[in-house]
Amino acid sequence: MLVKEADGTKNMTAVAGGPSRPCKVEIEAADPAPHGPGVPERPHVRLVRGRFEATVGLPDDASSPTRFIRGAFAGTFIDMPR
Repeated sequence: MLVKEADGTKNMTAVAGGPSRPCKVEIEAADPAPHGPGVPERPHVRLVRGRFEATVGLPDDASSPTRFIRGAFAGTFIDMPR
């Protein structure tokens, strides 16, 4: 799970309550979902693509060995206001 704090800090944890580790997420595009004839407008749906870098390790042991990973993602996301 990726959590973005109010101050802009991003933390990632694989298990709720697990240790938090640094994570960088870069959103390259977040375009509205396409709509038109026969396809209703969905204002909270976005087509998102970007890249990430993260330090990962065992979810239940903050002192476990860690590894650095990076990758790219693309998907359909729904804006969920709190």
